[in-house]
Amino acid sequence: MEDVNDATSNEEVVEQPQNTGGMELSNIVQEMETSNKQTEQTTIQQPVIPDGNYHEIKGLPSKYKLYPDDTIIKARPMKVIEVKKLSSINEYNADDIINDVLRRTVIGIDINDILLADKLFIIFWLRANTYRDSSYVVDFTCPKCECKSNYHYELDNLEVNYLKDDYDASDVTLKLSGDSVALRFLTISDEKAIDRFKETNENTIKEIDDELLGLASMITHVNGQEGNLLDKYKYVLELQPGDYVQISSIIEKNAMGIEPWLRVKCEECGGTAQIGISFRTEFFIPTYKA
Repeated sequence: MEDVNDATSNEEVVEQPQNTGGMELSNIVQEMETSNKQTEQTTIQQPVIPDGNYHEIKGLPSKYKLYPDDTIIKARPMKVIEVKKLSSINEYNADDIINDVLRRTVIGIDINDILLADKLFIIFWLRANTYRDSSYVVDFTCPKCECKSNYHYELDNLEVNYLKDDYDASDVTLKLSGDSVALRFLTISDEKAIDRFKETNENTIKEIDDELLGLASMITHVNGQEGNLLDKYKYVLELQPGDYVQISSIIEKNAMGIEPWLRVKCEECGGTAQIGISFRTEFFIPTYKA
């Protein structure tokens, strides 16, 4: 995995992540895969002219295997305006702000085609490569010794689940119904389609289940028929429980992305702790420690 500094030493691991407050990664992932309500900040839509020094992003959870063969995603370190945007993130504006920052900093791919599993990794790549100097630190309380400490964020702090080498994109034959179902991983474009679906149908569908809607969005064909998102959502609702479990198990088996915690070293006790990831202001605007 590409990083800005050498990996930290392997000391004792504290198993329980600390709740540090702020916007938790798990909540952001849920927001990204489901609803982006009326945002407090409107995404700027004008095309951005590439500027600055761009570098290839290596270590994506997808390992580039689900993009066209010649795809090379590059990005540049963030500028002040982009850091400020990310520092103001919350559950209502997460999608708009993250997508806007990606649009400003990433080249080599249509932003809408970026896989959601890669989306957050790129944000953390931007954070790591914006503050390369280890003097930029984030404060935390060690869950082991309960002392106040700090850490310099590196990409190697992340726990990344990569796309499995034996991933099989073939259609799935459901054991109970016999249906043939084609699945794929979600992209930013799918994320936007989910938002539009919820907004359009909020008054006509009594209850929209976010998880089942996400599953419906992952379906491309059923028995060779494409269908729209509403058709696929209705199909998922009518699945036999056994078939639903079969599909869910396949998705879980092939899951990729970032775990919602960081491995950091405590300066006081020397142990390695797991710290819950929070998109707090101090993560994107750290303290400079001379």
